[in-house]
Amino acid sequence: MDREPILVIMAAGIGSRFGGLKQLAAIGPNNETIIHYSLKDAIEAGFKEAIIIIRRETEPQFSEIVESYFNGKIKIRYAYQEISKNLYNFKIPDSRIKPWGTGHAVLVARELVNCNFLVINADDYYGETAYKQMYNFLLKNEKDNEFAMVGYKLFNTLSKHGGVSRGVCELTGDMYLKRIYELRDVKKEDDKIKCRSTEGKIIDLTGNEITSMNFWGFTPIIFKYLEDKFKQFLIKYYNDIDAEFYLPRAVNELIQEGSISVKVYITDEHWYGITYQEDVAELISLRN
Repeated sequence: MDREPILVIMAAGIGSRFGGLKQLAAIGPNNETIIHYSLKDAIEAGFKEAIIIIRRETEPQFSEIVESYFNGKIKIRYAYQEISKNLYNFKIPDSRIKPWGTGHAVLVARELVNCNFLVINADDYYGETAYKQMYNFLLKNEKDNEFAMVGYKLFNTLSKHGGVSRGVCELTGDMYLKRIYELRDVKKEDDKIKCRSTEGKIIDLTGNEITSMNFWGFTPIIFKYLEDKFKQFLIKYYNDIDAEFYLPRAVNELIQEGSISVKVYITDEHWYGITYQEDVAELISLRN
């Protein structure tokens, strides 16, 4: 196995709520995207190679907007998240349009990865500290079944423009991930943070809860685990055209089964993401 860790960026989403290819939304003074800033931070932390997971038809746009900008600064390759990929003995459902989800996205990069690696979302800005913390972990980690995550304080991850879904983390005393709780419609109302549980119950939050924002450090053994989990997913949800195989859920299940451990590093930096069109204007104001 190669020792030098690499960066894997999930950029194959269709942006249904955003209404377009939000991964390439310009936010910087020279039309930089969030991916530009993510790659800059990753390079500064020590990463020398990145794999961007995309839909095949968007490669010309990524090549023109992102790859040409970093020519010679970091090696960039592409993996393609296609509905037909990694289906094993299943056929493509006739009415399936959307990708299979973030867990499947990581799985399609399997042939390109032979080392410890960081996985991030293309449309999320994580801050410099997270990349440095994760690079150091990945470079030194020699335990196949030990992964890592950088967690953010909930109040540093909210959107001013609507409710968001968040994975709130329960941690052990020695800072390992014990469980992730999925919460929906998380937003600030009258100086309070409220949300809905998966059962629809209204819950008050403090804002200090640690949340997972899909900033994961893995060893290559994750591919075997994801393959097994995706097969189970297909058996159960194959005919549900809206079902997605989510990476955090797969990790959560693996923790509960005792298959892996996940070390959690916490950052006080703000996380910024693009869920709504209005989020772009806010990010532009932050970068200019």
